[in-house]
Amino acid sequence: MSLTNNKYYEAYIQKLINVNPVEITVNRKVPTPDGYGGNTVTEQAQAAQTVGVFNKITFGGVIADKGVFLNSTLNILALGDANLEEGDVFEYGGKKVRVVDLTTFRDIHKQGKLEAIGDA
Repeated sequence: MSLTNNKYYEAYIQKLINVNPVEITVNRKVPTPDGYGGNTVTEQAQAAQTVGVFNKITFGGVIADKGVFLNSTLNILALGDANLEEGDVFEYGGKKVRVVDLTTFRDIHKQGKLEAIGDA
């Protein structure tokens, strides 16, 4: 893929993010040496960044005589250089959410699912 195409796709992803931009501050669990040969896990806040959050609705199946049911998952979209890793936690919509199933596509963008883990 040429550099020109990458710039086009980056601009397209930025437009998608701008549909529902959300400023987040990620809290990341980082292992730090405890001085005794082991590690302790501390939570460190990362720099604020803007991402896109959206609902993805998929067909769940048919329930006999009741109709169909749909699955709704909360997803995240970020540019490829975003400081975002699987397992990161941040607040969104009054809830704490964790980034799961994070995939990077050709260093152009990152896309993943958000898992609610509690109230903010």
